[in-house]
Amino acid sequence: MIWIIISLFIAFIYVLCIFGAYFGWQKTNNYNPSKQVKQSLVSVVVAFRNEEKNLPHLLRYLSLQTYRNVEFILVNDHSTDEFSAFFSDYNPNLFRCINAKGFGKKNAIREGIEQAKGELIISTDADCLPSAKWIETIHSFWQENHSDIVICPVKLVHNNSLFQQLQSLEFISLIASGIGFAGIKMPIMCNGANIAFTKKQWLKSKNDLQENKASGDDMFLLLSAKRQKAKIDVLKSENALIETSDQKSFKDFFNQRKRWASKNTSYNDWQVNTVSAIVFFTCFILLAGATMSLFLPLFLYPTAILFSSKLFADTFFLSIVIPFFKEKSLLKYIPLLSLLYPFYIVTTAISGIFGKFDWKGRTF
Repeated sequence: MIWIIISLFIAFIYVLCIFGAYFGWQKTNNYNPSKQVKQSLVSVVVAFRNEEKNLPHLLRYLSLQTYRNVEFILVNDHSTDEFSAFFSDYNPNLFRCINAKGFGKKNAIREGIEQAKGELIISTDADCLPSAKWIETIHSFWQENHSDIVICPVKLVHNNSLFQQLQSLEFISLIASGIGFAGIKMPIMCNGANIAFTKKQWLKSKNDLQENKASGDDMFLLLSAKRQKAKIDVLKSENALIETSDQKSFKDFFNQRKRWASKNTSYNDWQVNTVSAIVFFTCFILLAGATMSLFLPLFLYPTAILFSSKLFADTFFLSIVIPFFKEKSLLKYIPLLSLLYPFYIVTTAISGIFGKFDWKGRTF
């Protein structure tokens, strides 16, 4: 009886959480610039380490930007490859490559931002590909809304393998729910591959970025700004969308998710912690109920209700958001992802807290 009550309560809370993200997504209109705005200087900062395979593509896409009053600051975090050869074909007044003095991505981003001259700073990664109107759209939105932080959308580039498509579907659920919660004034998630902020806000928050952590410059900035009552907006626009690389192997994927999970204990934000707890305990109760159902059939009914409720909520939400990302073909994988998701969430959450992970050739 107690397990039935727990399962029904968790199902209700989870469905409520997903519908909150849905209402936020629907409330956030697709953005189109409404007027011409003055082109103030924008600084795009990219920290990289051993990205000679990705840098040529990034530099080409950046050079095609329609917005011209921009400086690109690329910060080399002690790369050991032949990355420097790619910069000779580009205007040194537009593309500046600096060598980081300290170590680590956070430090490289900090050194880049300290040299940035623009009032608006946009952060992305070396393995990302922006649309031609990426900077133009973000700048216009920022000018119209006077935002301190702008959360922008990201999607994965994937091939047709099952692993890559499941990964892309899971990533869409993360990005879309982050946009949804921001739409109801509950910003709990952003991605450093596509985020814009004022230098003024970064200076206010730089002491809160926890440089002792391997990553998380994006989330710690967001949460610091949130505590300061800064104006945090979300930009839902295909022109502001960035495509980034997926993880090529399960080991790389698991390492990335462990890295993300390792920061959760440092997030001093009740909204982030509440949503994370809801997702974790939903998955944990599902696993526990499924395991106990093998020995005690009475656990099967509440576990089936919880799983069905979660599957319904996830399918409903993803069917609404996936057209924005132009990935309708992924909808058929929702049931399979729903089966695998509890194992993945519980494992990465525990491993992120107690285990180590590799990142950029370093172990943390």
